[in-house]
Amino acid sequence: MKYLNRTLFTALMLSFVTSANAGMIQWDFTAEVSYIYRDDANQFDGLQQGSLLTGSFAYDDSLMFDTPLEYSNYVETTDAFFTIDQLNFFSTELEVSVVRQSSRDILDVEADQEYADGSEASVELGFLDYTQSYGTANVPSNWDIPPVDFSDIELSFTFDDPTLDDTYNSWLIADLTNITRSNVNADVPEPAGLALLFAGISGLFIRRRMQAAA
Repeated sequence: MKYLNRTLFTALMLSFVTSANAGMIQWDFTAEVSYIYRDDANQFDGLQQGSLLTGSFAYDDSLMFDTPLEYSNYVETTDAFFTIDQLNFFSTELEVSVVRQSSRDILDVEADQEYADGSEASVELGFLDYTQSYGTANVPSNWDIPPVDFSDIELSFTFDDPTLDDTYNSWLIADLTNITRSNVNADVPEPAGLALLFAGISGLFIRRRMQAAA
């Protein structure tokens, strides 16, 4: 049933993607689960060390950091999306950041997904760049040809359930195996489509929670 839910999730997402912004770049990635710290919220059914995750993220590469550059540089955008298929994760907001340390840069793209019951999922994809090749105001657009091996790019997924104690009730880490730049005009869902999309996602999520509680 979990695979049927994931198929329905993907179908819902693709059904409501319509052209809203013609300046987007999309990257598709594959990552291998390296460690599952915990899964108290039952988010990782069927996943284990070595399982593969697939997903995509997109944003407008004309975005710019404020200048002059500082220690921490970031830009938030709603003309974007981030998905992870096997985790039913879908967000249309993300943050791209570059932290410029003395001997390295830290690059990250982060996104959150909130649910009606107060649960929240977060993803972070990033790497350490010791070549310090990101010293301009341009937001990174070379995720498919990074200055590090793909395996040095880490994906973190956390899920917080307000009915459970502590934070990060479910938490896994995955190492990327590949990133491809697949679309120079990636589309972002229109608001009307998003309403239907999230209604469908919420239904699948609630059904999954009920099955887990049974």
